[in-house]
Amino acid sequence: MPDESQPKTMQTGSELSEPDHPVWRMANEFPPNEFGEEAWAAYGRELPHLLETSRGQWVAYHGGKRLGIALLPASLYDEVAGRGLSPEEWVICKIEPIVGREAIGMGTSWLEEET
Repeated sequence: MPDESQPKTMQTGSELSEPDHPVWRMANEFPPNEFGEEAWAAYGRELPHLLETSRGQWVAYHGGKRLGIALLPASLYDEVAGRGLSPEEWVICKIEPIVGREAIGMGTSWLEEET
């Protein structure tokens, strides 16, 4: 039986993202701080356009500022990490529709079922 707790190797395009790459410890996580809240707001504002132009790719934010878009999350992580920013100050998330709502920084979540 496969171990579901371990991240899977993800194939995107012709390259593979390693399952132990540090990007998987932060991907799609908006930290409960000012940077995370600003990033979540920016992602929500930009999402309609991002879905049209870059669906399925990955985007990075430093607070409300978009840092980049890439096909591979690991390459985007490496690019942003090379800028010297603290990992608590930026996020990487996949460009995909939001299925639920979430309140950042309050420790509370609301999920809405798709109908």
